Amino acid sequence: AAMLSLQAQTITGNWITHVIDEESEETVTYILVFGGNRMKQAMVAEAPLEGVGNVSLYFSVPAQEYTPGSGFLNFHFDPSQTEMLLYDIDFINELKAAVKDNPEKEKQLQEIVFNAFDKNKQQMAQEGLLSGKYTVVSATDTKLVLKDPEGESMTFKRPE
Repeated sequence: AAMLSLQAQTITGNWITHVIDEESEETVTYILVFGGNRMKQAMVAEAPLEGVGNVSLYFSVPAQEYTPGSGFLNFHFDPSQTEMLLYDIDFINELKAAVKDNPEKEKQLQEIVFNAFDKNKQQMAQEGLLSGKYTVVSATDTKLVLKDPEGESMTFKRPE
């Protein structure tokens, strides 16, 4: 009966959740997009970088197939196909002052930060993006609850 009611709900569309690690001061936003029999995942990881400020990086991997209504999502991807973008940098005050009237200097700093992370993007994607078989615990119009392979739940909401 539970599977029948689950199959009546659709997960088509966009979903988002935020995970905050108080200890490391990192915030990870997971984004899932479902359309037809394809699912795409991405994440935005934000963390402080000493001497620079808060850095936000966007990671995505190519869409993959899934079976709508199956009750399971099997996330798998080739880390070598990871795309990474520098989403944002909230510079520390000293750097804000240094780049305030110098867009070229800001561009150079952004390039340095991007290059520092780019060589590790595959590893960061492997460690950060969803991977493995997730169970769809519940799906409503506004909330999607998944259980990861270790049994931990993640609650996604539709973005506003």
